[in-house]
Amino acid sequence: MSQSAQDPEATAFLVRLAAGDLDAAVGPALEYEAELRRLFAQDRSNRRLSDPYVGLVDVFACDPAVLDTQSRPTTNDKEHIFPLKPSERRASGTPALATSLAEFQRNWSIFTEGALSQLDWSNIVVAGGAVQACLAPLPEGADDSKKGLRKRFHESDAYAGSDIDLFLYGLDQAKAEKKIEHIFEAIRDAVPWDVTAVRTAHAVSIHYPL
Repeated sequence: MSQSAQDPEATAFLVRLAAGDLDAAVGPALEYEAELRRLFAQDRSNRRLSDPYVGLVDVFACDPAVLDTQSRPTTNDKEHIFPLKPSERRASGTPALATSLAEFQRNWSIFTEGALSQLDWSNIVVAGGAVQACLAPLPEGADDSKKGLRKRFHESDAYAGSDIDLFLYGLDQAKAEKKIEHIFEAIRDAVPWDVTAVRTAHAVSIHYPL
């Protein structure tokens, strides 16, 4: 999806973000999200929901400089309960995200160890800490080899306990159950370990050793 094909609100968000005021950029975006949630709950046939990308920002199709780190002033640290140490703060102007889709996909392949490589991604969205881990830029001087990334993803306190959260959409109950079976079989076929599925009231958890 090119920048010209961005959702109009996504384009407006990027323009506001480029101006440098994060609060001014995020406030209207949260209001827009609340309106979309209301429509999904009360007016599913609304034409605004016909766009499958509504409410999304294609972060790899915009000017990378827009997504650079904008460090907040340290003079207001007293207003923060857990201010970051200087060594943990990214400098203004450094990347705030992985710099390309290819970099994200490489991180994703290493993070998941190929467990989802056999998956048919139709009607599936992945979200949560796993995505954040793969989007996050590496600290300056960090080991970006595959071995280094594995250590970062699987042994660091930040990511070692991260789940991979998959969400289904656009399916009735019968099709959703078939999709869950497909996900289980795809993971079972992709990893060299025994795979266990546990179903609860609101989720199916798939476990395997790593």
